[in-house]
Amino acid sequence: MSSSFKKLHFSLTTEALSFAKTPSSKKSTLTKLAHIRAAEKVEEKSFGSSHVMQVIYMDDAGGSQTAYLQCKCVNELNQWLSALRKVSINNTGLLGSYHPGVFRGDKWSCCHQRDKTDLGCDKTRSRVTLQEWNDPLDHDLEAQLIYRHLLGVEATLREKHRQLSAGPEAGPVLTGPGGAPEDPLAQLLQVLQDLREAHRSNPAGSPPLEPSHVLELQT
Repeated sequence: MSSSFKKLHFSLTTEALSFAKTPSSKKSTLTKLAHIRAAEKVEEKSFGSSHVMQVIYMDDAGGSQTAYLQCKCVNELNQWLSALRKVSINNTGLLGSYHPGVFRGDKWSCCHQRDKTDLGCDKTRSRVTLQEWNDPLDHDLEAQLIYRHLLGVEATLREKHRQLSAGPEAGPVLTGPGGAPEDPLAQLLQVLQDLREAHRSNPAGSPPLEPSHVLELQT
């Protein structure tokens, strides 16, 4: 079954789940987010990998379809499950159950039911998102996401710091050991400046995140 996988580049935007042969290729829409009915893990024995997920969705004719996506690691798998569940959590027609296996031959590999249209033998987890997973996160990626978020609100932080510093109750700037400011906001701005300098001195660092994509996956 693993040989049937095709290497594709998936993109999750605010409107649809799309795919293409390469990141620069013209993308084809796999499904609109409003048509997603479930995003769940696939049991390891189905494809010989514990990093496979399935997206159950309705096609244009109203029929139920399933796409299987193989992720590189558990962190990527959980990020995709979390993202897809968040964008579809208010969809009508969400499934309450699903098959964690695949329909192979004449039966489901998980429960051995012979009806391919059977509703499922396990409960879906549409409200379980990344914050509730116990699997270890990619700390480098999480730190990078936080850094990019701080860059986006830096102007607001500096304006707030300016207002507080110029307020009627503003006093002399207190410094700790080594001359570092004790004001928490000033400390945060200083750390952000240090991080910016570190990124400038490391041209081989991570490229900017594509703003039009919520998430991308090569599978």
